Amino acid sequence: AVCSRSGDLLDDLPTWLLDWRQHLQRAQPGSPRTSVMKLEDDEPKKPLEGRSLQLDYLYASPLDLASLDVRAEIDALAAIPGVKLTVRTATTETLAEVWRTERCPGPRVLVLAAHCAVSALAQPSLLLEDAVGHAHVLGIHDLDDLLALNGPEVAAGGNHGSGAALFDVVLVDACHSEPLAHRFVQSGASCAVGCAGEVFDAAAREFLRVFLRSLAAAVAQGGLASSVAKGAFQAAQRAVRLSPQPGLRSEADHFCFVPSSVSSSTDRLAPLMPLMRTSESLFGHLP
Repeated sequence: AVCSRSGDLLDDLPTWLLDWRQHLQRAQPGSPRTSVMKLEDDEPKKPLEGRSLQLDYLYASPLDLASLDVRAEIDALAAIPGVKLTVRTATTETLAEVWRTERCPGPRVLVLAAHCAVSALAQPSLLLEDAVGHAHVLGIHDLDDLLALNGPEVAAGGNHGSGAALFDVVLVDACHSEPLAHRFVQSGASCAVGCAGEVFDAAAREFLRVFLRSLAAAVAQGGLASSVAKGAFQAAQRAVRLSPQPGLRSEADHFCFVPSSVSSSTDRLAPLMPLMRTSESLFGHLP
């Protein structure tokens, strides 16, 4: 035998000691990597249909406006377990295409990240991108038309008559977007999340990350996305309220949850109070 420390030759070990050493070696567990690989080989697990979130992420960061930190947000969302992420630039064409895409099995979430401006009449407008990357102003009534809110398909029961919502959850990741969130719910989403007034970018990123992570975890346990969305909203709101950055804590109350039962009331379509920021700061340099 050889000493493991000095390398010197030793006398042969007694039989009982050799047997005991072999027993210890057999009982010693393998490395974590080896154990995981073995578990995957012995018991392969296939993802269950409908247990992952299908996340459609549309973003608009026009060249003539302050840029959004889209890359950091996409990287954070791509790291969430149980999320199948699709990323596209938000134009009127892509938004209409995604909204009208036939629903596939499994929970479906739409995130629309963009700037939002407010007119003197407190009517919000989304600032999407045009074909060359500049701002395309989409007013709230234009959004109604794009979503066919009062169009013949909805009037004839085309979307709502199918019994399945177009999206389980829609998140309008933009300031002053609460009225827009109501529009999405009235057009076929089970529920939506918007913002009342202005929200710091850091608070919005933290809210979105925690909301989707909580939602994906609940769906993986068998919950319905539309049923567990309220709990995910509360978890995300709590995460912002408990932020280590004191300046972000008060931002938690700016996020609004819009269930379908509330949005069915037409008196909720208008903002509850005039919004302080007008559109001049955003529209002033637009053609």
